Amino acid sequence: MSAPDEILDSVLDVVNEMPNVDGHGAWREVGPLEWQRICEKHTHATAYIEISTPGDEIEIAHLVADPDPEANKPVFDDGAAADRAREIALDCSLGVTP
Repeated sequence: MSAPDEILDSVLDVVNEMPNVDGHGAWREVGPLEWQRICEKHTHATAYIEISTPGDEIEIAHLVADPDPEANKPVFDDGAAADRAREIALDCSLGVTP
């Protein structure tokens, strides 16, 4: 059987190949204090992986995925705004007020 550190390395390889969580970037490993601070804020996707054996060997990984600012950015639709402005102008010229 493999040692916990080898198993954890394999698990992290699989995690890095998985698709990103919606609205977040790739997973990255951080220290336990930073992970706890981020968990308390509830601003990032978080993961905690622990591999332990019946002996005393334990390997732990604290992972976070940073929010992607571009993913949550509103998209302005020029076409819809122009259509609405044209409708308002037409209503005004016909004497219909919203």
